[in-house]
Amino acid sequence: MTTFGVALQYAAHGGLVVYAKNETGDAAGFHSTLTLGAVRYTYYIRLEPSGLSELRMMHPEFNDWCRSQAQEAANSPLNELQLLQLGLAAEKPA
Repeated sequence: MTTFGVALQYAAHGGLVVYAKNETGDAAGFHSTLTLGAVRYTYYIRLEPSGLSELRMMHPEFNDWCRSQAQEAANSPLNELQLLQLGLAAEKPA
């Protein structure tokens, strides 16, 4: 596909997955994807204790949002298809 003589490629952001600690619901890490054309990049960030402290102090609203999302996910887990769509499952469900 071209627009004004420039070739356009497909680009998409895969959203944000928050990994949370079972005991506290605090964020433990983040996962996301970025798709450019036929290439999908996967990003994973694990928080060390100092990173979690900084998240709590510098971004309390985001930290609270992460904790509430962790609690919601614990109350209603994702199905296999949803896990696949997020890049968290290896195979398509039967």
